[in-house]
Amino acid sequence: MITLKGISKSFQRKLVLDDIHLTVQPHDICCLLGKNGAGKSTLINIIARLISQDKGEVLIKGQVFDNNKILIKEKIGLVSQFDYLIEQLTGYQYLEFSGLLYKMAPADIKERINSLSLFFFENTTDIHQLIKGYSSGMRMKLNIMAALLHKPDILLLDEPFANLDPVTCHKLAGFLQEFAAAPGKLVLISSHDLLYVDKIATRLCVLHDKKVAFDGDKESFTNGGAKDLDKQLLELINPAGINTASLNWLT
Repeated sequence: MITLKGISKSFQRKLVLDDIHLTVQPHDICCLLGKNGAGKSTLINIIARLISQDKGEVLIKGQVFDNNKILIKEKIGLVSQFDYLIEQLTGYQYLEFSGLLYKMAPADIKERINSLSLFFFENTTDIHQLIKGYSSGMRMKLNIMAALLHKPDILLLDEPFANLDPVTCHKLAGFLQEFAAAPGKLVLISSHDLLYVDKIATRLCVLHDKKVAFDGDKESFTNGGAKDLDKQLLELINPAGINTASLNWLT
């Protein structure tokens, strides 16, 4: 379980998150939604301890993260907007290196890399190519594989569908549903891809004007499916609608 209590964060005196409270339970696929700059990535990075909050507390399974950093990091798989891939290595070497950092047994590392490669890469030779030659989609696949390698209980995914082809997006969505259904597992994901959010989300958290504008199950947000997810989201974060008057010179 992830519990956020009164999280606030500013960058260069600009307030980005203001008193955020959120709880993500086991089996949840909780999707963070909002405009660019709403604080979705910032919130994920705070939970993963890539950055620190100014105020508030982060608890993972009831434990304060700062008091149990190593133990808690072992429970988290992270895909962030920061790309930490080492381009001089092959995909296989990078995953092998990642597994050793988690003190995994070499035999387990090899078995899991092979399993992940078969699922995410159509061409099994791709994993043995240098990362510097990877496309943006292949880099995302490798980041996801690295997040899964150590068998985490919690997945924190920042725009994981970005740059992935439709087949991989479909496979990833199905996998995330199976992952969240397993005992003790949960997923917190930020995404602008409302097609896949609609497919997999069990809960939604909408960030708007530095606050939580909605926090609840998807059924409540869409009135039991009677209203489209995208329309409901736009009504909440952009009630004024779209005005193209300033672009009349283009037409």
